Amino acid sequence: MVWLRSAPIRCGRPPQNATIPEFPAARIALQHARAGVIPPLKTRPIRILLLSQAIATVAFAAIGGLWAGGHGAVSGALGGLVNLVANFVYALMGGIVRPATAIGALFLIMRAEGFKVAMVLVQLILVLVLYRDLVSAPFIAAFIATALMFGLALRVRG
Repeated sequence: MVWLRSAPIRCGRPPQNATIPEFPAARIALQHARAGVIPPLKTRPIRILLLSQAIATVAFAAIGGLWAGGHGAVSGALGGLVNLVANFVYALMGGIVRPATAIGALFLIMRAEGFKVAMVLVQLILVLVLYRDLVSAPFIAAFIATALMFGLALRVRG
């Protein structure tokens, strides 16, 4: 029992970004940080998409306001905001987890896209049920225009 009476071994101070090798999530996060992976909200295509959708939403609100008054403006704004909010959440979901494999990235994209579609449906139902004075033309025009803008993000070089 000599080993029980020996003096404790002192360890040096660990470096600032030390990770425990038994935790793969910490190791993967450190590899991504070193590799320079950019979160989706900081990428140029997503920022351009969200900015263009915001500009289109304001434009459709103004056109709806000139055409049908206050309710037209609110309807145009709601039509654009449905897709704007859904795409913002889509980009947030892409930045929460950083997959280490291609299959993980595919599952992340599919999950984010499914959540985006569900958000669009829920928001559409909420707008149609709760806003009784909805003017359909600016609402539908803004919704379709901002929905088609998602393809713009694919064409922008990062």
